[in-house]
Amino acid sequence: MMIASSIADPDVSYIFDGKLREYLVSQYKSSVDYFSNDERSGIFLSTTINENTGRLLIATKGSPEIRSCSGVALNSEYFLTAGHCVCDIFSPKPTGYRSCEGHLRELSLAIFFPQRGLVSIAAPPILHEKYKSPSQIVDDSYEPINDLVVIPLGGQFPFPAIPIGRGVGRYITISFGQMYFTIKAHAKALNFPADSLQEGVSQASKLDDLYTDPGSCGPQHVGDGGCSIYNGIQVRFGPHQTSTVCGGDSGAPIFQQTSDGNASVVGITSFFSPGNPHDRCMPNTGRRNHYILLELHEDWLAKFRIGASTKSVTPECVSGIFPAGTIDLLNFRGRISVTSFNALNKGRPEVKIANKYCKSLADFGVSYCEIPKEEYVPIATLGGFSQITLCGGAQ
Repeated sequence: MMIASSIADPDVSYIFDGKLREYLVSQYKSSVDYFSNDERSGIFLSTTINENTGRLLIATKGSPEIRSCSGVALNSEYFLTAGHCVCDIFSPKPTGYRSCEGHLRELSLAIFFPQRGLVSIAAPPILHEKYKSPSQIVDDSYEPINDLVVIPLGGQFPFPAIPIGRGVGRYITISFGQMYFTIKAHAKALNFPADSLQEGVSQASKLDDLYTDPGSCGPQHVGDGGCSIYNGIQVRFGPHQTSTVCGGDSGAPIFQQTSDGNASVVGITSFFSPGNPHDRCMPNTGRRNHYILLELHEDWLAKFRIGASTKSVTPECVSGIFPAGTIDLLNFRGRISVTSFNALNKGRPEVKIANKYCKSLADFGVSYCEIPKEEYVPIATLGGFSQITLCGGAQ
């Protein structure tokens, strides 16, 4: 599946000492193998998976509350995510379009694309006019909930237009959600804490299948959705190996391969059931992740297609996960993005990048730089972990 960036020998690689360069380049090669080899599954932590996938950063004006969701740029003009991402932040939570639409101008939004940078959003989101909150689902009604919203990007980055609809092969979901490791040994092998980790890390996982019938999806199956069944009993090897994390992450896109080898977005992650947050990762819950299927919303999505595909050169990037410490970049020119994370409810680790071209949104754990000329750039993560992405060349 051609989701990962195409890099033969990354321009950014010369800046590393031998050990760091080898790690990042091998991590890229591993991502190519992950998508092309059906024997590989489980969780894969990388930002170089798909440049259109981004993290929506959400705040309400005059309120300290923040949240984030995943989503995908359909093209250079529009970003698609779950409708409840921009509605559920209000209190009381709106139940549908009428009770949410009037609040949308109260939002302060930005979208972080690890390979491109940060997009500031000026125009209000465009909520599906038949939106219904997943919290209002009535068991066995099987009604559509239209849990979709489009956010105008204003052409700030030259994203390629991405195909919409079913393809072939394995389903892959890409998200920036919280990680819940169900096998303690996997967390230990990565030097991660055993409990859940903060959202913000770009990660991919493969689904064994995507179901569309009530018998498989349970009483909360919706008329415009499908589901996957979470298996808490891990299969660690082979084509049926399951993800090492339990998480759905609102707004996360699901991809399949098209006939010409590109990535097509199939669905958007909406909700999970059953809804008990205390045992949702245990093997006996029968948990299902539910998705809005985009092939059932072709007419609505057609409004957000642009006349011609934007020409875009995919950034040449490498990424990796690093523990606390300092990474020194020598004679670096290009783009840097850092997401810092820690165990849940332990605060965001501070990141210090000593360069005037760097900015940070500390509450979201995001730092980013656009370095126009070759410079020495030290990146210091003061605790926890960081996912660092380096892209060669100027924007």
